Amino acid sequence: MGLTFIRTVSVSSLLASRQPDYTIFNLIGNIATWTRTRPP
Repeated sequence: MGLTFIRTVSVSSLLASRQPDYTIFNLIGNIATWTRTRPP
């Protein structure tokens, strides 16, 4: 869980730095992915 979350944030940070317009979409994607992969 933790490793996946860190990896997702790292990828999102790279995308956000290259394409600032998509920062909000990346953030939403991160939350959605994290809640999906997080054990209930």
